[in-house]
Amino acid sequence: MKNDQYFILSLYNKPPYEPFVRALADQHNLQLLTTGGTADWCRQLGIEVETIENLFQLSPRLSGQVKTLHPDIFTALLAADDQLQGLPDIVGVAIDLTPFIDKKQQFQPKKIDIGGVALLRAAVKNHQRVIPVATPEQAQYLLENWPLVRSQRRRLAARALQTVHSYDGDLQQMLTAGKLP
Repeated sequence: MKNDQYFILSLYNKPPYEPFVRALADQHNLQLLTTGGTADWCRQLGIEVETIENLFQLSPRLSGQVKTLHPDIFTALLAADDQLQGLPDIVGVAIDLTPFIDKKQQFQPKKIDIGGVALLRAAVKNHQRVIPVATPEQAQYLLENWPLVRSQRRRLAARALQTVHSYDGDLQQMLTAGKLP
């Protein structure tokens, strides 16, 4: 039986996360809360998930680009345990940021990940309650050290923020180089 805690998954490069996702669902009994593409992938693997759109009753906007930018999601991420007020208890987020450079090394401004970066930042801010994961290596670290102590949570938060910082730095370089129209 699944518990009432959720782990958000929004994964661009999905295969490296398969052992992590399976462990969250099977060993740690967490509800998996996913975005559309990640939900399809999980279901193909036979892993039960709930979509963010369904749980939070969201309608698609801008072809799905805005699905995770919702006040209820961020309230659930930023709240203390006693402040959830009927919102889902989100205990972690695993976000594999969408690259904005394609295989031909062309800058794709429409691919800039806004929601994923925001979810990671919110989890970092409240890392005492919400675990941020931004790479397959961080996911493996979490599994190897479950349940995390405070210093391990800080370590994962720092690593997730480093991933966001690198992503933002790459974007800043593209802007500086005049690659944005």
